Amino acid sequence: MRETLTKRKSQAMQTKALIFRTTLQLAKDNGFENVTIEDICTKAGISVGAIYHYFRSKQAILFEASIAVDALMQPLFENKLESESAIDQIAEYLNNYFEYHLELGVTMVSILCDPHNTRYTEPPYPRLVLNEVIEKGQESNEIRKDMSADEIIRYLFIMARGILLDWCQHEGKYSLLDYSQQMSVRLIAMFKP
Repeated sequence: MRETLTKRKSQAMQTKALIFRTTLQLAKDNGFENVTIEDICTKAGISVGAIYHYFRSKQAILFEASIAVDALMQPLFENKLESESAIDQIAEYLNNYFEYHLELGVTMVSILCDPHNTRYTEPPYPRLVLNEVIEKGQESNEIRKDMSADEIIRYLFIMARGILLDWCQHEGKYSLLDYSQQMSVRLIAMFKP
């Protein structure tokens, strides 16, 4: 009995992975908004019922992909900020964030930045690390206190998502790291007291 359950779980994982891969490939080729559930089924060779067994909608596939990206990003931020000052830690955090997205590549970032992906409009999971950095910086007078940590994080991620979107629209034809570093330095400067 237990062996059957393991086979089922394995098959379920394989089916979900197939749905992810197929959806991402179709989105790359046609744009996420032009992909239908039927397209995914046809390309993956599975039934509509199989998709709806795992995901309630096409957007749910994208939402779950975003959660997976956040989970993979988490180790980049936990106990990894080595800079001394809060301002430098924010810059380091953003650099790690952009390095991770560079590794994902233009296609995956384009899919994640899709306006239908409501999960991607929120700052990523490791925001708690950034929140702590900002609050400590405010306590030590390195960061202005007339804005909350949440407000500062919102500014930072509006900028970060804007840079990622622009990079995708230009099909990765410029250095994401160089450009993001220039923009980050300018934005972070406004948070100094």
